[in-house]
Amino acid sequence: MPSPPSPRVSGLLRWTRALAVAAVALALGTVAHVAADGRLPGAMGLSVLLGATTGFSAAFLGRPASRGRLVGLVVTGQAFVHTGLSAMAGHRGDPAQHVVHVLPAVPASGTGPRGTLFEQYEASRPAVDAVPTVPAWVTHAIDDAVQHPWMVLAHVLAAVLVGCWLAVGERALWAVLALTLAWAVTLVRSLSGALGTPAAPPAPASRPISTARLLPTALRHPPGTSRRGPPALLAAR
Repeated sequence: MPSPPSPRVSGLLRWTRALAVAAVALALGTVAHVAADGRLPGAMGLSVLLGATTGFSAAFLGRPASRGRLVGLVVTGQAFVHTGLSAMAGHRGDPAQHVVHVLPAVPASGTGPRGTLFEQYEASRPAVDAVPTVPAWVTHAIDDAVQHPWMVLAHVLAAVLVGCWLAVGERALWAVLALTLAWAVTLVRSLSGALGTPAAPPAPASRPISTARLLPTALRHPPGTSRRGPPALLAAR
């Protein structure tokens, strides 16, 4: 028969667990980024990454999470943080974006600039090279994955181990909550019994019934048996 569905998690417990997973993913992603000669953004950038990872993790922690789910959240969160840090702060030695400044067009006569307002705006703003270029952080990530595959594998294995560690904590958390709930139910029942109607007194213990009284007279005194003996022994029979 199918197993009963897992209990739903309250909002506070869900977001607390999601924040814990996001903090671990942020720490792993930051270590991986710094190990690859990455630069770090300010506190605002780290807060944005932490908030986004927390919201993503909370969507999958509405019920007690399995080991595979926690491992997947940690690995995905680490990759997201590493990518976000690379996009926001970049790495040491990344080439700067080459910008070509275009001077405004000089009018032919002294009457002022000619052309439409859009043409004047296009002539006054700096222009980037017409050839689209791949961002430096993307090429850096590709080069690291190609040239240092063992480093990427080490980061993934570290995330898997941390996810398994979080799974142990998840099981311990739900075990503590189950024990606390059982203790609370027992306490409530004890208090309700103490404040309610008194319990009925126990029934008096019945006297033991001799097995000789349950036997028929013919079996207690078979025919042909004599009643010889002292008077006291006959009276006892």
